Amino acid sequence: TLAHATVRKIRDFDAQGIANVSWSYAVLGFKSEKLSEAILGAAMEKMKANEFGTQELANVAFAWDVTADAGRLMKFLQLAVAHFIEVEGFTDAAACTDMA
Repeated sequence: TLAHATVRKIRDFDAQGIANVSWSYAVLGFKSEKLSEAILGAAMEKMKANEFGTQELANVAFAWDVTADAGRLMKFLQLAVAHFIEVEGFTDAAACTDMA
């Protein structure tokens, strides 16, 4: 399936690709433990490598909020909020609203 292929390749995606996949599956209402765990791992790696921008952070957070995946959302936000502040510094009100 597409989800299985995504799990195998997600670490090769850039930050926008990870955010787009995350957002797309959430909008479709698709839930997969393996896919969500793979997205979380890849997103954390990209954040640590400073490859995530504010839009990507907001899209991934949105996806876990929409799918009610509170556990992964909290794990993600522990690193994402600090990264968001470092990247954005609250200069873009729209991005801050998206992240909230």
